[in-house]
Amino acid sequence: MTADHFPGNPFATFSNPYFGPFGFFSAALGFVFLSGLVAGLVYQEHRTSYGDRSVILRVFRRVRDLYLTQMIVFLVLVVALALHVSGVERWHLDAISETPWTGLFFGSFLLYEPGYLGILPMYCFFLLLTPIVLLQFQRGNARYILGVSALIWMTSGLLLRLPENPEGLDFGAFNPLGYQFLFVIALAFGSGQVSLDQLTPAKRKWLLRFCVAIAAGFFLLRQQYAFGGPVTSLLDRLGNAFSIHELGPLRLLSFAVFAVVLYSVCRRVQWEHVEIPAFRWLSFVGRHSLPVFAWSILATYGAVALFPSHPDSALGLLGVVAAVASLTIPAHVHAIIRERRRPSAVRSVIAALPTRSARRAA
Repeated sequence: MTADHFPGNPFATFSNPYFGPFGFFSAALGFVFLSGLVAGLVYQEHRTSYGDRSVILRVFRRVRDLYLTQMIVFLVLVVALALHVSGVERWHLDAISETPWTGLFFGSFLLYEPGYLGILPMYCFFLLLTPIVLLQFQRGNARYILGVSALIWMTSGLLLRLPENPEGLDFGAFNPLGYQFLFVIALAFGSGQVSLDQLTPAKRKWLLRFCVAIAAGFFLLRQQYAFGGPVTSLLDRLGNAFSIHELGPLRLLSFAVFAVVLYSVCRRVQWEHVEIPAFRWLSFVGRHSLPVFAWSILATYGAVALFPSHPDSALGLLGVVAAVASLTIPAHVHAIIRERRRPSAVRSVIAALPTRSARRAA
């Protein structure tokens, strides 16, 4: 997402906020699905061990953290606008620049989500639904919940239109009523209600073959779309089916088949033995995802304000590399803060544990 959002991204033809490099979906779908998957894993286990009340309290604490992060990012942008920092007019935060108090009011209640500010409010909404959904899963109502979720997704795309007023009520680039379907499916996988392992080996094999074929087809169509091939006009006419705002059905299918193929590949890797520096860096950044995400949003807005409107390829590449590398900063700062908050006894025990290299040598 950091690279895709960066202005002047030299790879934008093949990967951008609308379509990624592997098909007609973007990183936003991966964000929503992984959030739901992890929520299902973590909160279902917590619910089993400590009960519903404890899960609700834990979800509220997480929502609190998400809200505070959203407000920090939002207020930084408001201050930059108030100080008339050079280039901020490119942000198109009309509600703040035209009617500041109205913008602050709607923004504080997560009802004004312009530009890149729409992900975290949607995530708050999904997390608040999580205890209810998990409880219904536990009661054996998974099919009904998935059916209702699918119905809301289809209805939201066909009949409902959420407000998109740039000077007031604006729910951003993603329709939460559509994307909740992806999150609920991920919750079902994370909590164990749905699993590919429930299929017989023969059915899993046929499913994988089907997904490989469809994913390869979407990949080839994506590449010809990047180069303006003969099918481009047809794909443009199917814009609603690939809609990023409403989570169009072909966008969802493109992501789903790719996810099945990726899952099949990843389960064959012994991740505990992977020592590739890039993988270790990604793991480190991923462990501090919330501050890293907030930093990436601020870095994007900063680049939009300060970078030339049409930078050359070399400058764009340098900017993308610098923006991605800078994600280490919030991750490192958050790691230091977390370490200092940890009780001294726990730190002593962790320090006494052998390192991975020592364990391997032993």
